[in-house]
Amino acid sequence: MMAEPWVETLRRGARELNLALSDQQVDQFRTFLSRLLEWDPKLNLTAITELKEIAIKHFVDSLSCLAAVAITPGMKVIDVGTGAGFPGIPLAIYQPKASMVLVESSRKRVRFLEDLRDELGIPTLRVLCARAEELGRKENYREKFDLAVSRAVASLEVLAEYCLPLVRIGGKFIAQKGPKGKEELTAAERILQGLGGKLSQVIELELPEGRGARSLIVVEKVAITPANYPRRPGVAIKQAKKEGKRA
Repeated sequence: MMAEPWVETLRRGARELNLALSDQQVDQFRTFLSRLLEWDPKLNLTAITELKEIAIKHFVDSLSCLAAVAITPGMKVIDVGTGAGFPGIPLAIYQPKASMVLVESSRKRVRFLEDLRDELGIPTLRVLCARAEELGRKENYREKFDLAVSRAVASLEVLAEYCLPLVRIGGKFIAQKGPKGKEELTAAERILQGLGGKLSQVIELELPEGRGARSLIVVEKVAITPANYPRRPGVAIKQAKKEGKRA
């Protein structure tokens, strides 16, 4: 039987990242794609509906986090603002023995993610209906994770305030950004330091078939985050907007 074109695109994109996908993993991505398109009309999960575009801009893009850090069995990973499950679910498919927590504030999307998790059969995958600003103040989650990832649409300084309080000292935070990711570093430098973070590296890469440039901003957690962070919901975004206007 001839392979579906989007599957070949997914496999090729993974190989470019030095990753090999098993047939079982491809089947899980197939399930993910099917459910994504099924639920999308009700929940507005993605603006991308063409299969190869999903394979590249959602699946391969999510897996590109592995160009910055190896996710190993037993690692505690948290995906903040996961939305439709990116990048957390593709990362959990690739390394199902890591402990993956997806954080999403929309109850309807959480229901989608829970149903998908059950169908994919990844027991180490958890879904939380919560706001990152509140989660980062809870003892069970604060500074408990080896890695925080986020592909959320927010400025780097805002994402840092959401993610770094959740990361243990010695752990890392990866912000997935577009081609202008480096430009956000200037504005975020002060807040990164204030949250206990230190820029580790910026990895620039191209998605397959010329589908866009990406930047992975990798931040290492080097000190304890002050107790007054994260601030209450909405404050980080308002402050970032205010400082943006002054600039």
